Amino acid sequence: MPRGSKHIHFTNGESIIFDEYFRSNFNKFVAFTSRFLVDTQQGEDVVQDTFVQMWETADLTFESEPALSAYMYRVIRNRILNDLKHLKIQEKYNERMRREMESESFLVKSVWDEETRHLLYKAIDTLTPQCKEVIRYHLEGKKNQEIAELMEISIVTVKSHKMVAYRQLRESLSKIIFCLFLTSLH
Repeated sequence: MPRGSKHIHFTNGESIIFDEYFRSNFNKFVAFTSRFLVDTQQGEDVVQDTFVQMWETADLTFESEPALSAYMYRVIRNRILNDLKHLKIQEKYNERMRREMESESFLVKSVWDEETRHLLYKAIDTLTPQCKEVIRYHLEGKKNQEIAELMEISIVTVKSHKMVAYRQLRESLSKIIFCLFLTSLH
């Protein structure tokens, strides 16, 4: 927990030192998390994060200490509920992915994708060094201008290398992809 002399102020003019409030209430708030969570460590993390969030807040002014506690309980509860909602969404996604991964079509598609990617990169390796470099940058999502600047060549040269590379890749991959397609039909 951050150290310092930060204060929590109340509208009646009183204040308490943040660090003291943290030390005297941390365990109480962790115990509260056990109503929602089984894992004590997770509860401690939620409370710690809540205090850090509070520490980073510029104005720490509350009506009273009970209002401060009510605020803390509400923030902790909302954080846990958001985490649980996220976990539920993640579990649904994982279950859907598991079912999809168990399907034969997923296996075939995955093998097809991986073999195609492998063959593409194998074909790229047969290109001239400059064509190879242009295509790799292009596959990374770089625009012609960026490629030209990185390679210190003109945009026209980049386009020329791309055109040559695409022609060679089409020729070398068309036969291989056709053979893969025929074997996938059996």
